[in-house]
Amino acid sequence: MPKPEEVQDEELRGMITEAHQALRKGDYAESVRRCGDAMLKLLAKHPEMIDGPVGKMIALRWPQLGANLQMKQGQEPRIVFERENFVFSEAITYYEFTLERLLSKL
Repeated sequence: MPKPEEVQDEELRGMITEAHQALRKGDYAESVRRCGDAMLKLLAKHPEMIDGPVGKMIALRWPQLGANLQMKQGQEPRIVFERENFVFSEAITYYEFTLERLLSKL
């Protein structure tokens, strides 16, 4: 399994590390929030990922478990939280998806 230390970008590595730490502490909602922040930061740093097939793939594959990624043409991507609490399985799903995107930038 990939590790946060493998993320090249220092800022994004710090964000995913915070998500991992929250996950290990059992603060699943905080982990999900940190993953959302990291994904939005990745998209801000690489706006070419928003448009076209890559953006559609990210929007379609992002877990829709209560912290939903919205990517609308002409608007900044955002995470819409439909609830405040998350369980481990949801948090790990967001964490693994986000870490994979940070490593692949896809």
